[in-house]
Amino acid sequence: MKRRLAGWVVLAALAASPVWAQSARLIPGTGTELPRLVTKAGKTYKLGKKPYPAGTRDQWIAEGKVLAKTPAGILPTGKKLKGAADNRSYMPPIGDQGYEGSCVHWAGTYYTKTANMKRNDPSINVNAASNQCSPRFTYNLTNAGEDSGGYGHEPFEVFMRYGVASLAQKPYDDEQFVTLPVAADFVEGLHRRSTNYVWLWDWAPDAGQIAELKAWLDDGRIAACGVNAETSFDAWGPGDAPWVGDTGTTLNDINHMVTVCGYGEGYYLVANSWDTSFGSNGYIVVDSDYFENYFSDVIYPVEGTYEPATDYAKLTVRHGTRSDIQELEITANGETVWNHSPLPKDMPIGDPSGVFVEDTRDNLDVAIDLTQVAWGEANVVTARVRDAVSAMNGTVTVFAVTYDGVEYDSPSVPVPVTYNTDATAGVRLYQSTDTNVCFTSYGASVNEGSGLYEVTVYKTQASGDVGGQIVLSGTATEGADYTVSSTNFTMNGATTSATFTVTLIDDEEEELSETIVMTLANVTGGIVQAPDVFTLTLNPSDLTGGSIVISQYTETDTGTSPKGIEIWNASASPVTFDGGANLLDVKVGMNGGAPASVVQVDSGTLAAGDVMVIGTPDMSPDVEEAFSFNGNDSIAVELGGVVQDVIGTPGVDPGSAWEGNGVSTANQNIQLKLGITFGEPNGWTDPSERFEFVAVGSDLTGFGEPPGGFSDLPPVLAPIGSQFAITNQNLSFVVSAEDAVDNDSIVLSAGGLPAGAVFAAVTNAGTVSNTFVWNNVGPVGTYTVTFTATDKDGSDSEEVVITIGDGTEPIAIVFQGFEGSPADTWTITDIDPNLVSSSTGTGDTPANQRVRTGSYSWQPGQGEYTTESMELGEVDISQWSDVVLTLHLSATTTEI
Repeated sequence: MKRRLAGWVVLAALAASPVWAQSARLIPGTGTELPRLVTKAGKTYKLGKKPYPAGTRDQWIAEGKVLAKTPAGILPTGKKLKGAADNRSYMPPIGDQGYEGSCVHWAGTYYTKTANMKRNDPSINVNAASNQCSPRFTYNLTNAGEDSGGYGHEPFEVFMRYGVASLAQKPYDDEQFVTLPVAADFVEGLHRRSTNYVWLWDWAPDAGQIAELKAWLDDGRIAACGVNAETSFDAWGPGDAPWVGDTGTTLNDINHMVTVCGYGEGYYLVANSWDTSFGSNGYIVVDSDYFENYFSDVIYPVEGTYEPATDYAKLTVRHGTRSDIQELEITANGETVWNHSPLPKDMPIGDPSGVFVEDTRDNLDVAIDLTQVAWGEANVVTARVRDAVSAMNGTVTVFAVTYDGVEYDSPSVPVPVTYNTDATAGVRLYQSTDTNVCFTSYGASVNEGSGLYEVTVYKTQASGDVGGQIVLSGTATEGADYTVSSTNFTMNGATTSATFTVTLIDDEEEELSETIVMTLANVTGGIVQAPDVFTLTLNPSDLTGGSIVISQYTETDTGTSPKGIEIWNASASPVTFDGGANLLDVKVGMNGGAPASVVQVDSGTLAAGDVMVIGTPDMSPDVEEAFSFNGNDSIAVELGGVVQDVIGTPGVDPGSAWEGNGVSTANQNIQLKLGITFGEPNGWTDPSERFEFVAVGSDLTGFGEPPGGFSDLPPVLAPIGSQFAITNQNLSFVVSAEDAVDNDSIVLSAGGLPAGAVFAAVTNAGTVSNTFVWNNVGPVGTYTVTFTATDKDGSDSEEVVITIGDGTEPIAIVFQGFEGSPADTWTITDIDPNLVSSSTGTGDTPANQRVRTGSYSWQPGQGEYTTESMELGEVDISQWSDVVLTLHLSATTTEI
């Protein structure tokens, strides 16, 4: 990180507002109204922070509801405190909570959540409403429809469950505190989920807790905290000494939530949500002794990743008392993926485990992130809802799962929700069978005039006709720099690829690299997917850069490490390092100085296309070096005294870093763009010309992996499906696999073969097939055979169920259902009447529970199947939570 002077005069830095002579006026609260502070600016603000009973934090930590300290691996270890931090650059603009007691959510959601996301991802623009976390989302979700303030933990519980919508999605309009967020608000905010949160202290912190808060602030982060906002709080002005409030304050006096975002010798820097007219442009400087003795409930989130949620479930429960729904569990393929109370527990009044505030708004409408699910070929997602309070009944009206871009609705809704009874809704979904069309990689790099280059378009299904064209653009000139064999393509039936030949022309002009950009267009018969743009970079024929390339670089965003580079051998031959012509020498130019050697490699071999990491010990590098470079220091890589590649511009100090288009040499992990395969020995001023942002500098994602595109993919096994035969018949079917992307050698094999069945392993490049043969099949039963296709990039497999029937009796499916009373009727609709042999039943087992049974039968021939839908009609379920339909299969049935 860029070195800077440590001195900071906080009052001078903040001073920009006039000093007011008036004092604020506090209006005490009542049993139904929050206390209010009439400020010197002529505004009235409700004080909405509710105090916790003593011991709440300790109880919740003991129950595992919250963390007591920052998890290992987030803050740098063994670091001396800096003594000062100012993290306003991570903060969104000062906000205004208006005439609402929503301070908990402005401090926790708008400031703390937004700023800590910015700290984790410097590319986030916190001045844009689309990146500012909405206090309206979290306040309205937890306030039971009343402007009654809140407890400090509430927004952080919401972040763990659902993430949080942005202000662009859920704007904050004053006094609109009743309307609940809708499913679209949840979906937009799912990628902002936190993994947990830390309740660092509630009252009277010890020295270790104070040091941890300062370390948190040193690391560029902020935290929410509670304060007693009595009249002198609003009277503070930018010319005053650090604020000291009422020293008679107790935990029960805490009435307002603010945000601590910096500290220095003798003070803490705190942001408020009363517009910029408060304090100094919305901030107040608090005396450090007062802060550490009289500020409460320091809370901050533990952030997750910010990947958009493409897979999620939406659930709507209509219920007159939505807070009665206190258990919600989502399972996928039998594994629990989400299990929480839909709403966070409130303060533990008389119950250390917490209670729920009654909420009579008639709707529980949420979305749940399913990104973490391990999907298979066929998937079942289930929602289990329980009403734990005897108040009134409800109904699950919506349960839908969005997966692979397709929304699947549950056929079981509406489902009644009754007191102390599980209501379950399920969705069955399959992987998409759509035909997707894309290039086989995002791009490549070739030398000008090097001959021919083939570009391939790929479709994912070996069936159906697909056509389209490519649109040409880029800086290279068609006819002068290159020609293309065609711009139209057709892939019929089993054909899964189409190839374009690019002829590369050397125009003998001295010029920089040029690009040919190909974009898929007018595609019919398929769905365009990424990569839908292919960029071919033409390197000039008089290229002087080397083939030993800096392919990745990181300069830490916290502390002094990690720092390092990744070296890539972009040539077609291995490089064996030695002390002469192949001496690898890494040089660093500090603060605009000439590069000087810091590490040399004179032994070992770097294979063609492989990489080596040189860096600080915490990177687990191939070559360990305690780098101390910063974002304004250049780096040069030489091989045998010849410059191969450079970071920045040697001899130039850019200030804090070289920057461009969101890419920076300070505090970032950046990687070489796809298609660039040569060094730049003269350096550059804009890193975005060659590099792209990966993560913050402490995140080592991508290091140790050679640059590449879409080519390293495993083979694809053609779908086989279940098989059926009658005993003593012969059964055979073809199994095939293809690697249409990189044409690797494929091994096709089978495991679990029944006695007498034959399938020999075969090997071939690109495509491979063999025939499964089982003569005189038997005995009767079900057999599972696993077919696997494997190449150097991975494998694809399918478990095939083979069912052998005896051919003498029909396959029977028996159905059974429970009805609410003997007066109910049982009907089955939407099935083939030719298959129904009985639809009546008798008997009560147990009492007051009608059991109706019936069956239908069907004798399949080899390869035949049927799909039937059963619906229950005219069944009174008012007394019961659900109706159970159980299908009992005979031993010879293949599947439902």
